[in-house]
Amino acid sequence: MFVDGTALSGKMQRHLTRRGSAVALIALAQKRTKRCCVNRSNIRDAYNTYTGKLSDIVRQLAFAGIGVVWILRVGTESGGIAFAPQLRNVLLFYVFTLTADVLHYIVGSATWGVYNTIKEWQDTPEEEEFHAPRIINWIPLTFFWGKVLLCAYATYKLLMYLAVKI
Repeated sequence: MFVDGTALSGKMQRHLTRRGSAVALIALAQKRTKRCCVNRSNIRDAYNTYTGKLSDIVRQLAFAGIGVVWILRVGTESGGIAFAPQLRNVLLFYVFTLTADVLHYIVGSATWGVYNTIKEWQDTPEEEEFHAPRIINWIPLTFFWGKVLLCAYATYKLLMYLAVKI
């Protein structure tokens, strides 16, 4: 007998007939599943992957939102660009999102650059491991979560505007 392409042992086949198939399949899954252990490095890698991807999505969403606002502008004459008041606010929040995005990277790179310079002055060897102060990421994280919230709010307001107009 095969379950997911795996041959069952005689003992497991007896379990199937005695206990019912659901219990035997659970027992097989527990037997065949290896427990996965994680360490801080794995957690940090996952965190960096997801926050990096979220930054990319927020940036793309902000540019797309600006594009939608631009398409929906109400002015037709050259010169001054007329936007509906609701769209002007949405546009500002998308611009604030992109500003927070740039500041997130500027502040983050400056913070880590200064910390690296301090470690160089202290003659810390390249390969030596040490713990960085926890506070070092607080300001960059403020800009990170700020841009996420600004973009979410701007997108919400844009969708509400479109829902009313459509």
